[in-house]
Amino acid sequence: MERITRCCFHAAVIGLTLASASLEGCAEPQTTQPAQQQQAANTLAKEGRLFYIGIGLYSESWSENDVVELADKLQSASRYQVVPMIASNVASAGRRYPIADDATIAALVGAAAAQAGPDDIVFVDISSHGGRQVLARKVGNNAPTALSSRELARKLEPLAGHRTVIVVSACYSGSLIGDLRAPERIIITAARADRSSFGCAPGNRHTLFGEAELHAFGQPDRSLHQVFTDIRDDVARMESKQRYQPSEPQVWVGADVADLYDAPGFQRGARQISAGARAQRTNRLQADARECRESVQRGRAGQSSPRHRRAATRHAASHCDRQAAACPPVRPATNRG
Repeated sequence: MERITRCCFHAAVIGLTLASASLEGCAEPQTTQPAQQQQAANTLAKEGRLFYIGIGLYSESWSENDVVELADKLQSASRYQVVPMIASNVASAGRRYPIADDATIAALVGAAAAQAGPDDIVFVDISSHGGRQVLARKVGNNAPTALSSRELARKLEPLAGHRTVIVVSACYSGSLIGDLRAPERIIITAARADRSSFGCAPGNRHTLFGEAELHAFGQPDRSLHQVFTDIRDDVARMESKQRYQPSEPQVWVGADVADLYDAPGFQRGARQISAGARAQRTNRLQADARECRESVQRGRAGQSSPRHRRAATRHAASHCDRQAAACPPVRPATNRG
């Protein structure tokens, strides 16, 4: 049934765009030499922040769950101080996140671009349906609309010059790489340019790719290279078990971030932090949250309805305040026998 759902949806999505292209050259790059790996490890010795922009573009639970739960996983397992900024198009009575419309996406991208420094990373995670060089965007019960790869590239332009990891979970997502690639970017996609990905039936908690992401990013002491390899292998295993055509997740690594891709320890595992370090981290995240709130307010200020502006501002403030409280609790150190 899911395979039929996928095929029917692909026909609808493809009808939203006139562009159709295949992408070659997305094979996994070769690992750097050991000396380069050590140099890359040294560049990560000083922890920076990871500005996580999670975008659930489709109004079904798996789209939101994929990006929200990866943010949680990175907070507990990444060596970076994670600043989560999430938007979702899932409509519910108790909406937790801003709608992933143009204004919100622009505000989150702008906030990350303004705050990220040379030791920081921006991580963009998108989950939706897709077609050739296009993603589907569906808000609540509204009809889906198309977000082309070129339009997405324009939305991410403020991140130019920042080390950025972009993950796109959608069918045919490999076809987006051509318009998104840049020297300072690592791009991971759930499928080849000409393949479907699976697991997005209504009611599913996660896509197959999203489930593999959570497992791979949850492993300690892993480089991004190892994380991608784990995702690719895990997806292949699940698809083979269900007799799906292999989606073959892809990766593209820009020349300026090859060291980041191979650096050991991107995922360092859960770590003990002192009360002083936690207080410093909390203060920093609260400052980030204030910037986030102000940026979202400015980004949404152009809405035509004053009532809409007030509602959006209240929601954005609530959303950004939650980001400051996202630090994991301090656990007392334990001795090993």
